[in-house]
Amino acid sequence: MMGYYRDCLEGNGAVSQDAVLELIQANTGDGAIALALYTAGVSCFLWKGHFEPPCEIDQDDTFDAAHLLEIRIFDRQGEFHACRGAMGEDFSWRSIRDDELRTDFQSDCLDERQYLDRDSKKSFGDKYASTNGGFYSLPVENADSLLIRNYIEYDGDGLASVVDYRIVDIVVEGDR
Repeated sequence: MMGYYRDCLEGNGAVSQDAVLELIQANTGDGAIALALYTAGVSCFLWKGHFEPPCEIDQDDTFDAAHLLEIRIFDRQGEFHACRGAMGEDFSWRSIRDDELRTDFQSDCLDERQYLDRDSKKSFGDKYASTNGGFYSLPVENADSLLIRNYIEYDGDGLASVVDYRIVDIVVEGDR
């Protein structure tokens, strides 16, 4: 595969559960947002280059790699993503940066908004209630959607396909 996506890809591979935290720290800085999916729930928090309270799912203020299934650490310039299908498996990971977008990138990327499941009458500040009764928190007040960037590549016949995506930002209600 050739194209803009490969130009933005900084690295990818596999990493063991024991080494995933070190890899995350080596590939991210502070000031981003982390979205961690565990076997027992989800945690979304401001990333300061390391795990620290309040990371609601991590027990005893430590990183719980044994129960982590997926993590995305993102900002407007890029994203580090690691995931696995089940506990005990290695993580697949990739790091992508597109902070210096080409002027013609529109044919290689498609940005979209994914709206959050939130009950606006029961959600306040950074605490959200879903329409089905679940609760979650985000490190942003009054969020209404996620800005997603889809990376597109074309085959020899010119047929487009989405080869990857990343979270760009959490969009606040009223921002467009």
